[in-house]
Amino acid sequence: MSASDKYGDLPLLHGLHLDDKVAIVTGSGAGIGKATAHILARAGCRIVIGEINGEWAEATAREIRAAGGTAVPVVMDVAIRQDAQRLAETALEKFGTIDILANIAGMYPPALIVDMKEEEWDRVFDVNIKGTFNCCQAVIPTMMAKHSGRIVNIASVDGMQPGIMPGRSGYGCSHYASSKGAVITFTKCLAAEMAPHGVNVNAMSPGWVATEHALSGGRFYEGLKHVPLGRGAQPEEVGQMVLLLVSPVTSFMTGENLVFSGGCVMD
Repeated sequence: MSASDKYGDLPLLHGLHLDDKVAIVTGSGAGIGKATAHILARAGCRIVIGEINGEWAEATAREIRAAGGTAVPVVMDVAIRQDAQRLAETALEKFGTIDILANIAGMYPPALIVDMKEEEWDRVFDVNIKGTFNCCQAVIPTMMAKHSGRIVNIASVDGMQPGIMPGRSGYGCSHYASSKGAVITFTKCLAAEMAPHGVNVNAMSPGWVATEHALSGGRFYEGLKHVPLGRGAQPEEVGQMVLLLVSPVTSFMTGENLVFSGGCVMD
């Protein structure tokens, strides 16, 4: 199935058309980020792809263009401040503004605390939380100046209840869970600062998501027994929720953490 077929048949809820909005999507070469880039493009957004893997970035851009959308790939590392600035500058050079930022780039390498190397801890934090900070800081001057903007930061249920599912945060991913907990708190802090400037900032915490990376890890299906709905989310489903959070439908929503876990977290 081609990308245009895969994403082109997804229904868009009434009112969620964002014609000519400019959206930066990080980590959009694969998984949730790629699905989100396609869905926002289908809703009418012009997409700026932030991705560390150049081949993946180009592939996503080609797919969006083939489906009739507009996309510009930028090879960058969210953990590097200058790269985040260059990402925002590219959006401004190509399209003149920035309306939406979806911070989806992240990493999840299992490691027990007793065995974890310092550089492993640091890299996860550099990508997952510093990368979120870098990209937010790069776009907010533009959003503040026009008194409008939407930011969505992808967190995780692991940042809320570590150890909820064996094989995840409580079983070898303390760095990941801690960084995603920081994303949730950072989102609330940024939302409070940006509210007077007309910028909405929200987080989203998925549970098990059937990305290519998750399915290759060998523990995905074992974890599904901890999901009341009995399955993992598709990346496209997460992307649809990002679309909801950046749409006019949620204009009164900021500083929230939207849980999307199939019932794993119910409080």
